[in-house]
Amino acid sequence: MTSLPELRRRPRLLFMHVPKTGGSSVATGLRRHYRLTHAHTNARLSDAAARLQMDPEPDFVALQELRQQIRLGEVLIAGLKGKRFLTGHVWFNRAFRRLQDEHGFRLATLLREPAERWISEYLYRSHKSGTYARLGAELDEFTERPEARHMGATYVRYFLGRMPSEPVTHEELAEAADNAARFDVLGRLEALDEFRQGVRDATGIRLDIGHRRGSPAPSHKRRIYRESETIRTRVEALCSADRALFDLLLERGLL
Repeated sequence: MTSLPELRRRPRLLFMHVPKTGGSSVATGLRRHYRLTHAHTNARLSDAAARLQMDPEPDFVALQELRQQIRLGEVLIAGLKGKRFLTGHVWFNRAFRRLQDEHGFRLATLLREPAERWISEYLYRSHKSGTYARLGAELDEFTERPEARHMGATYVRYFLGRMPSEPVTHEELAEAADNAARFDVLGRLEALDEFRQGVRDATGIRLDIGHRRGSPAPSHKRRIYRESETIRTRVEALCSADRALFDLLLERGLL
């Protein structure tokens, strides 16, 4: 078992957990190496705390931004208190640069093919238990909602650190890519061995990644959604912003 003095010598690491990219499994694997010195934001409670400050039917964008303020505060306080591994569904912020430059934190995150991520999130939120973040709409209805488009700009939002324009501008894509370039480890689920090696190079940690959170959707429905050309075409259109950023990161050699 690793001693506390050894734990305190572990490199400081902030893992930005983008939803439905394999991040829960990565965070679980990393926490094993940061016993007693890790902190993560609670997505459900930060949502509840934000809603306490808003009208009963809050504006979607305003709710997203307030939740992020709460989560960012949790992350920064934990880091300043000495926690060495920080994670959560928190967007990039300029404070991350100061955590790197002034406090020695490494930044890491994991992405996946954009349409696959969108489908995974839709299926998960459509079949999950509980009411938090649950989608109560079939695909045809949901794809007509603004939230479906917001889901298709998840990468842009996370790396930009704010809600982007509709449509996303070239300047916003460039800014998001510049922020992504700040990350010490930027990987993708389809190349997990390379991500593991990146983590090892940045921190010395041999990361063991299991499969923590499977989809609650029935297997036949997951297969239909992934094999249907009609659904795929519709989702690709919704994900045009994330596709543009994903391709830009590949073009720059960051992924």
